[in-house]
Amino acid sequence: MYHKGWSTCTEHGVASWSALPPEVQHDVDTAVTESQAAADEGSVNAPRSLSLGHMYLYGYGVAQSNVKAVQWFTGAAEKDDPEAQCNLANMLAEGCGVAQSYTEAVKWAKRAASQGDANAQYTLATFFRMGLGIAQSEVEAVRWHRQAAEQGHVQGQFCLGNAFTRGLGAAQSFTEASKWFRKASDQGDAAAQYTLGIFYYKGFGVEQSDGKALRLWTCAASQGHAEVQYRLGNCFEECRGVKQDEAKAARWYLKAAKQGQDYAMCCLGSMYKSGHGVTQSDTQAAQWYRGLLLREIKMPCKL
Repeated sequence: MYHKGWSTCTEHGVASWSALPPEVQHDVDTAVTESQAAADEGSVNAPRSLSLGHMYLYGYGVAQSNVKAVQWFTGAAEKDDPEAQCNLANMLAEGCGVAQSYTEAVKWAKRAASQGDANAQYTLATFFRMGLGIAQSEVEAVRWHRQAAEQGHVQGQFCLGNAFTRGLGAAQSFTEASKWFRKASDQGDAAAQYTLGIFYYKGFGVEQSDGKALRLWTCAASQGHAEVQYRLGNCFEECRGVKQDEAKAARWYLKAAKQGQDYAMCCLGSMYKSGHGVTQSDTQAAQWYRGLLLREIKMPCKL
């Protein structure tokens, strides 16, 4: 599927085509030939139009073309295929292969969402939340996020949790928010794991538990979430819920700092300056402090 939330058009499929096994390339080539022949006869059904849209979008067996992808998605969308309608809505919103039009994007997203397409429901919620092509409404955003979330849409679950946390479009409820963050977390969403970890750490809507917070943060950090990598480093450095281990703190700070996390860069600089958790090095300390200065960030470093 093209749509996983509100994605951006790319041409990464061109490179991935060469990595496909020869027999798969042959099957795709055959499918393209048959579909194009059917198109010449005017007998392309919605599933075939949808498949051709994907092939042109990702360059599978054909020269990559966002314009042609839009044409084929449109053909399937007009035949009421909800996935094609959702893909078309996203390409219209991004101006990808077609003139940008949020109004048209909303129209197609509504048609797909009304058929129960979870991706389209999430996209429509985004349009309502941001007021793109339609009157801004947090209440409507929550309504559509809930419909997507109830179908297991992980971004919908996270956004619904966020809405309950902030009281936007729904009465604020940390208990309700934690429920939806947990559902997204159980699907491996790093942002949800990070946020649910904060809930456990602070006792928001759940029974306070440093242990559960740290387990969730470790899962998120292992996926490369820079903010939670910094938090884990801070826990090990400041002995928060775990036995103090400055070497582990430095390792987590380093992972986050390499991704440009400001506080991690600052903390790592301080550790190199003092020699805590790492081999003392004024050169390394200066490198991380310089990185902050180059980013024009003023941080409360422990110099």
